[in-house]
Amino acid sequence: MADGGAMSVWTSPRARHREMRAFLICLVAALALFAAWPTLDLSLSRSLYAGQFVHADKAWVRAMYEAVPWLTRALAVYLLLRLLAGRWRLSRPVWRRLWVSLLLLVLVVGALVHGPVKQFWSRPRPVQVLEFGGSEAYSPPLAPAGLNPERKRYSFVSGHAASGFALLAPALFAAPARRRWWGRAALGLGLLIGLGRILQGGHFLSDVLFAGLLVWGSALLIRQLWLLGGLRRVRPAQAQARAWIQSWKKRTV
Repeated sequence: MADGGAMSVWTSPRARHREMRAFLICLVAALALFAAWPTLDLSLSRSLYAGQFVHADKAWVRAMYEAVPWLTRALAVYLLLRLLAGRWRLSRPVWRRLWVSLLLLVLVVGALVHGPVKQFWSRPRPVQVLEFGGSEAYSPPLAPAGLNPERKRYSFVSGHAASGFALLAPALFAAPARRRWWGRAALGLGLLIGLGRILQGGHFLSDVLFAGLLVWGSALLIRQLWLLGGLRRVRPAQAQARAWIQSWKKRTV
């Protein structure tokens, strides 16, 4: 099998447990940090504010803010079209990475982040709080306000940053060296996009960090379900059809 080496890494319980421990350590560290210092977000955003968020109109900040949603949608459409157009010709590693990338973008970034997470937390953005000229009281990141359709407050977590962190998807079934490359790329892009949103007063630091943790945790869950076979059930019909086509070609040669 062409991807046997990569798969042996991911099917190893030791490798999966090691990555799960790393995720849990980062999650606990983030929870402890913001539990001990709930106003850290305010302190950082205050350092960027002088009557207004002074870096909000920088060209690269505005360009990134405008481009990320469109690039995310375009990438999702590309992944879907690639899967539909090449469903009989894609190798198993490529097929897996395309599917997992699409699931992470659509289900996690598109549905989960922009749906129940933002609505349940209902956290005011920096530009909406009293300290920065708004009318809302500051809400710590670990204190969700609960669902309320009348509220229009969607700071936690950052959807823009989550789109950048979603580059983690190709690493899920990659060999170690390639996995590290994709992991660093996802971390760098997510933090860069998140920095832009912080400079705009659109998000707090915790919105960005927990967006990364949410995407990371969701990616690990998707991979685990895949390896357990829960998501591989969508492929048997394609595998059977491909085998039938290959058999038919051999008979006709």
